[in-house]
Amino acid sequence: MTTEQSVFVVDDEPAERELVVALAKSVGVTAQLFHSAENFLARCDRTKTGCLVLDLWLPGMSGMELLDVMRRDGICLPTIATSTHADVPMAVRVMQCGAVTLLEKPYRTEEFRDAIRQALALDAQIRYNGTRVVDVQGKLASLTQDEENVLELILAGNTNKRISQLLSVPLRTLESRRQSLMVKFKVDSLAGLVQLVTEARLMLSVPFARAALSSAAPPANHNGSGSHGAEGHIGRLHGPATGD
Repeated sequence: MTTEQSVFVVDDEPAERELVVALAKSVGVTAQLFHSAENFLARCDRTKTGCLVLDLWLPGMSGMELLDVMRRDGICLPTIATSTHADVPMAVRVMQCGAVTLLEKPYRTEEFRDAIRQALALDAQIRYNGTRVVDVQGKLASLTQDEENVLELILAGNTNKRISQLLSVPLRTLESRRQSLMVKFKVDSLAGLVQLVTEARLMLSVPFARAALSSAAPPANHNGSGSHGAEGHIGRLHGPATGD
């Protein structure tokens, strides 16, 4: 978590917004408040990092609709969806729309803090993945045509002997080009080279947020079970809130 991250709160209830402000402050981050989805889209500074706490039942544009717009416009903020009524089908819907978890109001304090921490950690991972991809793209762009040919054949799983035959170059020349690749990508093994380039290409094939979500562990389930299904993404569906 960094001090530059913020919690963006979209809720039409002032009391709910102020509650999230207090909880965000308790985990060491500031909060920015918006009374509607439209207000968020108009005022949100998209250069900021952090996470979004989003009420699903908003006047005007709904929370679900905002998630769709964010996905369309490439706004990659891990989102904690909130609702006064939550169930498994709703949890499935919000996760399909890109939310990290769904919490039912009123919140349990520690449950909400955990959700914020995990969403901020996911945001940091998204940004880190993006930086890695840009770095690998730069290295790929710096390759000569000969180096690029060797790299593609390495990624395809060819042996040195086979690559030498396919490119009609001596093994010594091939080894020199391979060594040049490892120096440019700052790796000390062919396995490291293959992993670095393959992961970057996979991340390029989907939005960074989706790539990070697919590899991240789901938010903690405070029911004490190890479920990784939709039930594990719904915060406390049964019973009234209790004090911490």
